[in-house]
Amino acid sequence: MVKEEIIRLIEENKISSAETADVLGKKGALKGILPLNPRQFRVGEVVFIYAYNESNWEVHEQLANLDCENKIVYIHCINCGERAVLGDLVA
Repeated sequence: MVKEEIIRLIEENKISSAETADVLGKKGALKGILPLNPRQFRVGEVVFIYAYNESNWEVHEQLANLDCENKIVYIHCINCGERAVLGDLVA
């Protein structure tokens, strides 16, 4: 599949997000996104899940029904206030 070939190409050549942004004409920026582990390279399919209304119940449900192996999981929090979303069970 094309997706796997793109991921393999990025991984083998360590293509950076800056190079990818240049190719895409610097469009589609995600404001406020920062690396959790600076200077570490990761590439893979991204899985989007969400939490909302000060609860991580939906995160548990979505992860239980999802194959996350070898994938990058992006969790978006909507109206979570100061609540922690990633606890022992989720991590």
